[in-house]
Amino acid sequence: MLHGHGGNIFRLSRELDTEVIDFSANANPFGPPPGFTEHLAERIPLVTHLPEPNADSLRKRLADRHGFPPESLSIGAGTTEFIHALPRVLQARTAYIPGRAAYADYSCSALAAGAQIIKEPGADIAFLANPVNPTGRLRTRSELQELARELNVKLFIIDESYLDLTLEGPTESVATPPLPEGFAVLRSFSKSHGVPGLRLGILMAEEPVISQVEAVKPPWTVSTLAQIGGHFFLNSSIDRWVESTARKALEESRWLQGEIARIPGLVPQSSACTFFLTRIENPDWDATSLTHQLSRKGFLVRDCTNFRGLGNNHIRISPRIHEENRKLLLALETAFTAKPASR
Repeated sequence: MLHGHGGNIFRLSRELDTEVIDFSANANPFGPPPGFTEHLAERIPLVTHLPEPNADSLRKRLADRHGFPPESLSIGAGTTEFIHALPRVLQARTAYIPGRAAYADYSCSALAAGAQIIKEPGADIAFLANPVNPTGRLRTRSELQELARELNVKLFIIDESYLDLTLEGPTESVATPPLPEGFAVLRSFSKSHGVPGLRLGILMAEEPVISQVEAVKPPWTVSTLAQIGGHFFLNSSIDRWVESTARKALEESRWLQGEIARIPGLVPQSSACTFFLTRIENPDWDATSLTHQLSRKGFLVRDCTNFRGLGNNHIRISPRIHEENRKLLLALETAFTAKPASR
């Protein structure tokens, strides 16, 4: 089984005893939204009380926002909670994961539930990120529906965690009524609002699927502060902030891709999202050695070796603000004028 994620900034900071800049976690680099930390800080005393068991008031507001009944929506501690719960709750025996590269947790969750990963149509479940992590490929709503017909799966789980970090993506969301039959949709505040540590995710699906998830989900998985944060985010001014900062992040991403392309041996791949893959074509380096070398200098990028379908020659970069991106660029330029240091 494959494991490993980006963003282990706390451990590296302890090891180096210095500042670490994290380019491995796909989150809005301009987050969190203005006023959020102050809003949360003023409500810290509320942690002396248990949170709403099922985040019912936030659930209703989110359901109204998306145009679904509350019974078609569940709130969890990030989308990861649902990625690992759905194969187990639905007792999936087979799982299909399309694409040449896919987030490792999809297969990990299926295998942990006892499901077999298959490559032919007719599986019990299928997982697909839109846009795809780590390639950044974006599919339209109609393309997804056509793919679902071809795959003929019982439940097609679309992970839209990064959709708000694209230009065209929000108009292609499957999470608009009517929800296509046989679909489930995952959404996250972590990426678009720049708060991956808050742990707040949404599952939208047909009521029988939600009722099965809710029946086994422990109470209080969504903390008091996460629920407060969710309410804060449901504001039109925050929506405008997400859209404007996503555009800035995409502009910065395009600039960084162009600069990295000038370094011999590094080939950035086109992406509809803020993050992008970079292929390593220098025989002196691979993804593991390069990510290790950069981490020793205080830069985290994502080693993509554990994404199914990718070998040990791709890294994923999630751009940050311009000054930090220039620092990463200099570190890459310096690295590719020398051979890898011994580990």
